[in-house]
Amino acid sequence: MSRRVTIVGGGMLALSLLFPAAQASALYGEVKHLVSGWNTTGKANDTIKVKDWAAKNWVKGEYKRTASSNTKRTLWNKSGKGRTVESGPGSKIYTLQVCEERNAQPDKCSGWKG
Repeated sequence: MSRRVTIVGGGMLALSLLFPAAQASALYGEVKHLVSGWNTTGKANDTIKVKDWAAKNWVKGEYKRTASSNTKRTLWNKSGKGRTVESGPGSKIYTLQVCEERNAQPDKCSGWKG
């Protein structure tokens, strides 16, 4: 039994070494096949990245930082399909959502994460 635990523990350690950013990035939002977004550090100097997965409308990430919790910020990605944009660094991002902009109807959003 202890051998199995060691293998599983070793597997988790290997994954954490291969994907260190995934460990620190606590927030992830997605509208399937349209847009995804995530924070990069989960602490000071945090940034948000927003990736456009479709060749349709513009996409955006909306987020709030701990240093200005009453301010909703927006990062637009108007670069096109397959492109990712990144915000400047700042205090920890504690909540985010990603959206595809829709004209004459409500935006399609992931809902707030965090």
